Amino acid sequence: MNKNPYIIALTSIFVIGLYLYFLITSLVILDKTFILKVLSALLILINGFFIMHSLEYMYYYVSASSKYEKSVTYYFSMYFPFKTSVFIACYNESTDVLEETIIKIKQMCKIGNGVLYILDDSTDKDKARAVQELCVKYRVIYIHRENRRGYKAGALNDILNTIDTKYFAVFDADQHPLPEFLNETMPVIDDDDKIALVQVPQKYENNKTNVAKGANDIQEVFYNFITEGKSLEDSMFSCGSNVIYRTEAVRSVGGFDENNVTEDLATSIKLHEKGYRTVYYSRPLALGEAPQTLNSYFIQQSRWAQGSMGIFFKTVKLLFKRNGLTIRQKFGYLVTTSWYFVGLVNMIMIIFPLLFIFFHVISIITPSVYIFILAFYILFEFFAFSITIVNIQKSLIPVLRNISLTFISSPIFVKSAFYALLGKRTSFKVTPKGDSTKLPLRGIWAQILLILVTGSGVIYSVIRYIYGGTIQYLFNGIFMFYFFILSSTVFYYNK
Repeated sequence: MNKNPYIIALTSIFVIGLYLYFLITSLVILDKTFILKVLSALLILINGFFIMHSLEYMYYYVSASSKYEKSVTYYFSMYFPFKTSVFIACYNESTDVLEETIIKIKQMCKIGNGVLYILDDSTDKDKARAVQELCVKYRVIYIHRENRRGYKAGALNDILNTIDTKYFAVFDADQHPLPEFLNETMPVIDDDDKIALVQVPQKYENNKTNVAKGANDIQEVFYNFITEGKSLEDSMFSCGSNVIYRTEAVRSVGGFDENNVTEDLATSIKLHEKGYRTVYYSRPLALGEAPQTLNSYFIQQSRWAQGSMGIFFKTVKLLFKRNGLTIRQKFGYLVTTSWYFVGLVNMIMIIFPLLFIFFHVISIITPSVYIFILAFYILFEFFAFSITIVNIQKSLIPVLRNISLTFISSPIFVKSAFYALLGKRTSFKVTPKGDSTKLPLRGIWAQILLILVTGSGVIYSVIRYIYGGTIQYLFNGIFMFYFFILSSTVFYYNK
């Protein structure tokens, strides 16, 4: 086996250990007021967030690199005499997008013995009529609801009460499965009665815009090491599309969770609590459409963030409950549902250098430890990300797009975090397909504010260094410059 994953992991653990040592000792040794100690503790807390996610990422990277291929058996050209239900859940979808998906799935159903249903929750009567006509044209079962209870989860639960197939597959309106999708996933799920679902990657086939490229880069990271590692520890969750379920398993947990916009993730937790297994099948058996503009990307990320963070507090409780989950499953879900708090953490990280530059609030930012903060937050993040992604992409560009697109989404994540903390649930919004609308300046006002604030921090840090001669201002100015560059990429994406 290639030793690189272990070398990277050991190096990462060493850097993290050294980093923690300097952070904690500086908190204890420095003579500070109560407020400064609180700020220092907050800084350690939010850096603990990055440490937790970095360690989890490296764990999945090593695990996937060394074990995943040995755990997966590929199946080809197998035929099952029984039928499989196939669902497309849609809401006010364009028939242009939906028609292509229907054609692809009909081809898959012909080879894999599937029967296709369109679960249409459209409130636009003209679009609902157009979808119904499309179903008549292609001889597809059409089901329309008026109440929209539970959104997608409710639509799936309603149809589950009527089908008699052992398995069912779910696709979004813009996901195009390959003809062999059922033939390859059916043997996997049929191999063990305890397997509740088999998830395959969500690959994007449109990469013409900067946003689409960045979204695809982020998906590549998730659907390589992270999902493969999760599958090995049996904590893989459904991603809502390109997935096949065992009907009995979903029914046994009361159906899909209708109280969360990411019903797939919430339902996966229930399945694992019930003792079912889940599998990630790392074969690109479906191709979808990436968000093409910041507007569509922000809508998608807002929905995913609210759903994940809405489950976060439940996963915290799971850590202290005796249930069917293993320790690794509990921690895996904790890390997964907490990821979108990265937006709030990023914003807090910006505050600390600003407090020193403008108000000389030292907190923990001192020359003796600052280099380790920079090393971990910037260099280590870039190092770990670069080594792992370059193995796949053979380029650093995807790394830069991944980091920058995630950062400029921070205001969206912060808003979602407050909604989650308040327990507020917003209305469901479908990610726009084929969107080519450039966001007006008022649509990116938060990112522009970040540019102005971080830019001012850079300029003022240089001025204070020139007139005061204190190297601390220069350190903080470097930090601000890093955030300024990241914030400015909003114009690269908003084209």
